[in-house]
Parts: sequence; C-alpha cells; structure tokens
Amino acid sequence: MTGKTFIQILILMLAINQRVYAAGMDYSIGRVILKMILYLGIIILVLFMAMYGAKFVAKNSKRFVTSRYMKIVDVLNLGANFKIMMVEIDNLIYVIALAGNSIELIDKLPKDSIVQIDDFQEHLTKYTSHFKGKHMNSLYKNLDRILNRLDTINDKEEVDNEEDR
Repeated sequence: MTGKTFIQILILMLAINQRVYAAGMDYSIGRVILKMILYLGIIILVLFMAMYGAKFVAKNSKRFVTSRYMKIVDVLNLGANFKIMMVEIDNLIYVIALAGNSIELIDKLPKDSIVQIDDFQEHLTKYTSHFKGKHMNSLYKNLDRILNRLDTINDKEEVDNEEDR
C-alpha cells in the first residue's frame, strides 16, 4: 500500500512539476527526486551512526567504571537522590545507602549469604503453589461472575440504544 502511494505521488509530481515548484523553470523534477533520495540517505546514515555510537560508548564506558578490588553487585534507585547499593569487596558484601551528599553503611554481609535467583518463575511457583487450590479457584469464579455481569449490562445498554433508534 505504501509503495503504491509513493509511486502515485511521484507520477503526480512528474505531471504537474511546473506548477508545484515556485523556484523557476531550471529546477527539474529529476533533481528534486535525486536530492530527496540524497537527503533521506543522509538522515538514515546519521541515525545509524548515532545508534551504533551510543552502543559503542555504553559498551566502552564500563571499562572506566570497573575496579580490581570492588564490584557493584546491585543498585536500587528509590528516588532522584536516594539509592541503595550492594558493593562486593573481597568476600564481603556491603549494603550502602546513598542520599544526596551522605553515604551510610547499612549492613555488612558475607558473600555466601547472598543467594542469586536463577529462575524467578520456579521460585514463584514454589511459594504460591499452596494458593492455587481453593483461593485461586474462588478468585477465578469471582472474576468470571463479575465479567459476566458487565457483559450483560453492556448487552442491555446496546439493546436499549437500538430500541431508541
């Protein structure tokens, strides 16, 4: 559909090129199309350069932030000027609060006490499996009942609107 529309516009421009452009007679439609293609190519080139340049900068900026002795395990942003960070130094993990211009140590934990969750869905089903029986069935029944009521209300409104016409 888009290609067909583009071709129709080009044909229309060729048919009425004398009346469309106010630049004068020496300005041909071939030059206009060539300049349009050239400008579109330049715009696409600039966009690709910006995209790949941003990826390159992001990839290489990690090199400047890394350290031999410290590693940032996790960062939790809680606002514009408040963060909680977990920093690994040797075999200890320090939980640090950063607020504005102040830094406070919240806790110091051994590295072995931090467990990394590999599969979130597995742990979620482990802790929610006892809810699936009675609670989930009653929840689904309540949702079905509510949705059916909404459908009947909408159907009644549609019938009323049709009768009014």
